[in-house]
Amino acid sequence: MKVWMKAVAIGGLAVLALLFVWRGGAAASSDASCAPTSGFVVQFCVNVPSGPAVRRDTTVPLHAVATTRTDLRVEAGIPATEILRVATVVDDAALRVERVFGRPFSERPRVLLFAPPASFARGAEEIFDYSPETALLAANSYGGIVDQATLTIAVDWRAVGGDLPGVLAHELVHVMVRDIVGRDARLPAWFEEGFATIIQREDSLADDTDALLAQSLRANGVVKLDQLGTLVDWHRTFARVGRPQYAVAALAVRGMEARVGQEGLVEALVAVGGGASFETAYAALGSGTLETFVERFDAAQDDRGQIAVTQTSNGTGDHGWTLYAFPPNSVVRVRISGVSNGYELAFTVTADDRGMFRGSFGSTAAAGAYTIAATSGALHASAQIANQR
Repeated sequence: MKVWMKAVAIGGLAVLALLFVWRGGAAASSDASCAPTSGFVVQFCVNVPSGPAVRRDTTVPLHAVATTRTDLRVEAGIPATEILRVATVVDDAALRVERVFGRPFSERPRVLLFAPPASFARGAEEIFDYSPETALLAANSYGGIVDQATLTIAVDWRAVGGDLPGVLAHELVHVMVRDIVGRDARLPAWFEEGFATIIQREDSLADDTDALLAQSLRANGVVKLDQLGTLVDWHRTFARVGRPQYAVAALAVRGMEARVGQEGLVEALVAVGGGASFETAYAALGSGTLETFVERFDAAQDDRGQIAVTQTSNGTGDHGWTLYAFPPNSVVRVRISGVSNGYELAFTVTADDRGMFRGSFGSTAAAGAYTIAATSGALHASAQIANQR
């Protein structure tokens, strides 16, 4: 997560995506109001106008900046050095997305960069036809708004800050996907979000907090793909799960890529754009049905009880280690043993409600190789620590 937030219209309504400053999620609705939710973020409802997609303008003075692949416009007050950085970032993100999909955008995505939140609120009101109240709420809560129907991205420069490259890449994936399949095509929300997360990260889900949490959530059945089929489902579950939900979706899409390749998934999207359902398009790739994939992913238990170790020590000489995918609130026996120096340390910890526990080791131990082992019931995991002091 790493930060994304979107509100998407239902049926024939215009499709909008809202980027949350802290990588949250927001629900969309055609109703006038939504019930509040507890957790990481409250539910955010947007009344989206129906009808043909129209690119509106704003009375906020915006100046065109030359880029190769986008229509970039920025508000006065943003430093020139920052404008140059943004221009490069926008072009790089667009090029990255075009390379993944093997095609250019049908028209240049429009990126509007606002300086203060007040300008962002006015722009949201005028460009997206929001009410003044909705526009103000968006400005106080979100880093940007993406209108997939008109290929427009409006960004609050101060809110997004240094995460702009990832945010733009993530949202441009959504724009490209809708460019291919059509604004009203039905795709699993977990698939679209997972694909965008992979392109944003450009890695294989390294052992960071979100990735490990995602595997813990999956192993313990806290979140399942069949709970993330629609955007309403996605945002409802997000209120309970939080931003690791994006990493769960990315794990699923990585699993699909292992079967049919990234090119195969793009081929399936092209088929959807030609009128096929996503289920039919995926089955045509020859790796089984989508229903079977979802069932197997949700039922997977083979990665329960794992240890991840940070092999590079921190400034105090400690290596971080994380237990994950253990049963929630389970008691885990941990033993750290020196491979050749006779060191032995044993203690008991309790996993949190998501089956995780974090600790550190190394600053008070001699240099050398160590084994860290964890046992809880029938589960056993071990990993190596190379302590270089």
